[in-house]
Amino acid sequence: RLLDRIATALGDPARVGSTVVALVDLDGFKSVNARLGGDAGNEILRRVAARMRDEAPDSVTVARLGSDEFVLLLGAVGNVAEALHVASRVRAAIGRPIEIDDERVQVTASIGVAVARPGQEPEDLLRDADTAMTHAKAQGRDRIELYDTELERTTVRRRSVEDKLRHALDNEGVRVHYQPIVDIRSGSVVAGEAL
Repeated sequence: RLLDRIATALGDPARVGSTVVALVDLDGFKSVNARLGGDAGNEILRRVAARMRDEAPDSVTVARLGSDEFVLLLGAVGNVAEALHVASRVRAAIGRPIEIDDERVQVTASIGVAVARPGQEPEDLLRDADTAMTHAKAQGRDRIELYDTELERTTVRRRSVEDKLRHALDNEGVRVHYQPIVDIRSGSVVAGEAL
């Protein structure tokens, strides 16, 4: 089981600073799956998993976490740069076109990388990788992001603003005022902005 493997890695004092988890999420896979059908979608997932295994060193555990999410457990990597290099190779491999049912399919991946900190539980390390992956998607997808505490603070702030805005919308706490933008030469309204 994945969490057990992560716990084993975290339980080894010699590996805490070099245990890395990378969360790989396929960009737009749901639309590819809907367009091509479940059988083709499953074949794409099998090929993506095989590409990850081919590109990752033998010491790396590759596991499927959800429908289109995978986890790479990199145990005892030399440093963060090495972990990012592995993630980069995996991302490039996933991005190569896949021929399936006489169709050429392009799949990309957003990857979040997190390095274990002393005292972390497996779920915490996965959460950090998920935070980094979510940031990668927000930055335009098909990229790799490394987790750090500033990224966590940014994510918490963004979620707080989203929650407050959702609450305000649900409770009629938002009023929109429109302001025209006028062309000075003609006096015509050319656009508007909502305040």
